[in-house]
Amino acid sequence: MNRYQEEYAQKKMSAQQVLENIRSNDFIFTPMAASCPDALMGELQHLKDTNVENVILQTCIPTDYPAFHDPEMDKVLTHHGWFFSAGLRKANAKHLVSAVPQHSTSILRKTLDRIRHEGRRPVLLTTVSPMDARGYMSLSVSSIYEMDVIRAGAVLLVEVNPNYPRTFGDTMVHISQVTALVESNRNILCIDPAPYTEVDATIGRYVASLVEDGSTIQLGIGNIPNAVANEKAVMAQNAGVNSANWQQYTAGTRDAGIKQSQAPKKKVLLTIYNSADNFLSSSYLPALQYYAPLMGIDLTVVQGDGQNESSCLDKFTNLNNYDAYAINMVKTNSASNYLDLLKY
Repeated sequence: MNRYQEEYAQKKMSAQQVLENIRSNDFIFTPMAASCPDALMGELQHLKDTNVENVILQTCIPTDYPAFHDPEMDKVLTHHGWFFSAGLRKANAKHLVSAVPQHSTSILRKTLDRIRHEGRRPVLLTTVSPMDARGYMSLSVSSIYEMDVIRAGAVLLVEVNPNYPRTFGDTMVHISQVTALVESNRNILCIDPAPYTEVDATIGRYVASLVEDGSTIQLGIGNIPNAVANEKAVMAQNAGVNSANWQQYTAGTRDAGIKQSQAPKKKVLLTIYNSADNFLSSSYLPALQYYAPLMGIDLTVVQGDGQNESSCLDKFTNLNNYDAYAINMVKTNSASNYLDLLKY
């Protein structure tokens, strides 16, 4: 056991013990969406037993937790939401959370200024990938404002989860920066998009018609952005490839300027983690099947059930017959299963 592992062991404790590092007047940040540390957030009501008060909790599209709906928590903390999720909308109806009007490019700076003015201590609760041999962990699937909060001197309380991938860039935190940690083994939260309505589609088509060739599109969250994306797939002349119009592509009535590749054909094996996924099946796959022959790719597709890795792995065979592999995994920590097969 090296010194980083020893420090890790000293800081590992239960979720309730981790939360006992929170003091009165602290300002708690949580990360966006799936990076919310379930092990800690699920025990947040324990703060009622620690006698802390006047705490501010700042969330951003969190999943739902019992503390959000507990009226007694208002004796402990005030809950602010930058972006509301379904759980926060329900809590807001009971006056248990407040929406914070904000501009995404300036809200963190203004919030940190307020914290300094009020003399509060910043705290970050987040989920990280496992520690490496040098003591580093990754902020994983949410690296939006978290590193700025850490650099502002936040007390770092983390949930370490092996299902969260190590992401690169400005995402690394060291065990020496962590005050306390709890381990968990839950899956990353994944939500299938809800089918959008004909009204959504009408709006999507109108917005898509305003997007010029060569534009960069930034999409938000919800049915309207999903509709815009589906109506304006960026793969071909600003026209979405889907189950309703893919025949127009195979008939040669789209992308007339694209010419057949003269390069030698290459055989590619593609795995798609979930055959029932609406985007993958209705947009992604038809587009690939159209463009693959133009690019000289002989494409073989394996589709899984979205639940079990074996639904893809059992069909990941005859690997010597292929020049390349494109792997879309069911679980983000399953890469070694595919790499073991590719060794042979």
